[in-house]
Amino acid sequence: MQRATTAILLLGIAGLLACTREAEAPHQGALSQETRSASSADQKLQVIRADIQALKTELGQAGEYSCCIQEGCSMCLLHEGACPCKHELEGGRHVCVECYAGWQQGKGAVQGISKEAVTTSFVKHEHKH
Repeated sequence: MQRATTAILLLGIAGLLACTREAEAPHQGALSQETRSASSADQKLQVIRADIQALKTELGQAGEYSCCIQEGCSMCLLHEGACPCKHELEGGRHVCVECYAGWQQGKGAVQGISKEAVTTSFVKHEHKH
């Protein structure tokens, strides 16, 4: 539970950082507002992506993030603060819709499982831990 709270807190901070707007520096006057915004948005996205990847690694080492697709999903992390999709899949249960889509695109990462065997619930995202 503490890791889930930490995950939510980190993602909230990343979201706040993404929503802040940098002040225009006088020497940037030659750049259009669109160019400055795009650059700033790209930088913010890079920071958020790095934070999410670090959190996946941290939770994985703690045994709380075990995804079933290459590169790992973000849906479970953002909605539940953990990812049990690999264990759910191995137990014959549903995976999240991001993992399901990954399997359908050939990005599955569990040996012995075919994409046809992967199921999801499109109604709501919920794992039974």
